[in-house]
Amino acid sequence: MRWKPANALAMLAVALLVAGCGVDPGSNNASQAVASTDEWRDNYGGPGTEGWATATNQVEWVTLWASLGVEPPAVLGDGLVGIGVFLGLRNTGGFGITIDSQQDEDGTYVVRYSEVEPGPGAIVTMALTAPYVIWTIADPGLAIIVEKTTP
Repeated sequence: MRWKPANALAMLAVALLVAGCGVDPGSNNASQAVASTDEWRDNYGGPGTEGWATATNQVEWVTLWASLGVEPPAVLGDGLVGIGVFLGLRNTGGFGITIDSQQDEDGTYVVRYSEVEPGPGAIVTMALTAPYVIWTIADPGLAIIVEKTTP
């Protein structure tokens, strides 16, 4: 069978329809994770101490970014919450942040993250780094806490 662009478009359309099956857009099931909308991360420029912060309005959003010494890259949109996780100062490159989960747990929105460390014998930048990640989510309407997962 010869591959035709029309066939590819038809298959893509079917795949997109199937992917949306079973999702109730009107559902307000708070136990489902709230999807991230935008994300910014870097290995340099984070604060020198480990921690996290949330921003529920534009003033808090500007303050969160000011902790990095920069202006926000975008306005915090209506209905969004900004979350920032900061690893603090590290002696080399090779460190990073993985967001492991985001979900409602008994009426609190819990974000869990883990620290990525360079492996044994890894070739890394010999410079001070301060990795961070900041992202936005649809406001879950719950108190938000951030916890570091230990391996």
